[in-house]
Amino acid sequence: SHEDVAITEIDAAINEIKKAAIDDGKDIHDHPKVDGPNDRPGRLHKALELLNKVHSDVAREEDDPMTRGLRDRAVGHIDGAIHATEGAIHDVKTGR
Repeated sequence: SHEDVAITEIDAAINEIKKAAIDDGKDIHDHPKVDGPNDRPGRLHKALELLNKVHSDVAREEDDPMTRGLRDRAVGHIDGAIHATEGAIHDVKTGR
């Protein structure tokens, strides 16, 4: 399903971001808790909103050439998750 693809892409993006954070010496456990809606369409829309925010945060210019490739791979996975989440939203709207 689209949701399964989105989850796989999100997990891959998280792994790339963790690698980049470790290389930067950042605390990989420093992330805010997110409260989302309980209904499935609401959760998907909230996920899409968060993915778009993460995309803009991660895609900013990277000065360190060593982490640029990690950033680019993470952005690719985030884009994949965004696309799959949009597909999942479409599935819910069409009753699939």
